Amino acid sequence: MHETSRLAVCVIAHDLITDRIATVHYAKRSWTPGPAWTIPGGKVDPGEEVPDAAARELLEEAGLIVRPAHLRLVHTIQAKEGWDGRGGFVLFAFATSEFTGELVNVEPDKHLEVRWHPAAAVLPSPMFPTSKAAVESYLAGGPARRCRRSWRSVWSRARVPPLARPGWAMPPSESANSPAPDAPARLRRAADSRY
Repeated sequence: MHETSRLAVCVIAHDLITDRIATVHYAKRSWTPGPAWTIPGGKVDPGEEVPDAAARELLEEAGLIVRPAHLRLVHTIQAKEGWDGRGGFVLFAFATSEFTGELVNVEPDKHLEVRWHPAAAVLPSPMFPTSKAAVESYLAGGPARRCRRSWRSVWSRARVPPLARPGWAMPPSESANSPAPDAPARLRRAADSRY
C-alpha cells in the first residue's frame, strides 16, 4: 500500500473470442482539447493496493467485473505531467481476458460512451497518450512478463513491481491467460511474445 495518490491504473479488457478491447470515450477535457478515448482506469486511492484499484476502476467505468488475481501487469508508464496538472504519476497497465458483466456506460456524466473496439483496427482518435502507449505495447507483445509470484505478495512485501526483480518470468506453458489453441494465429503469436 502507499500513502499518496500519484499512482494510476488502467485495464485492457480483451475479449479474446471477438478480439475486441473495451474503450471509454472520456468527455471531460484533460490531456486533449476535447473529448478523448481511453481504456477503463483511474487513480489509486490512498491505502489501496494497485491490483484492487484496477479491478475497482474497471467495474466503476465499464461495468466489467474482474478478480485482482486475474489481472496481468503488461506495462508501466511514468508520465511527467498528470491529469490534474500537479506533477507526474506512474501508470500501471493491466490486461485481462477473464471478466464477467456487460460493457455499459456506468458514468454517463463523465463518459460519452463505452464500446468494444476491434483489437486489430487502428485505435480510436484522439486517445490519451498513456492509454494509447499501453494498448499498443500490449498488442505488440509488450515489455512486461507474467510473474511467478502474485502481484499482491510482491507489492506488499517489496513495494516494487515484480518486473524489477530478476528471474520471475513465467514460461508460456504456465500461462493462465493464453488464448485457446483454436484462437486466431495473430492472438497466439501475440500471447507467446508477451511471455
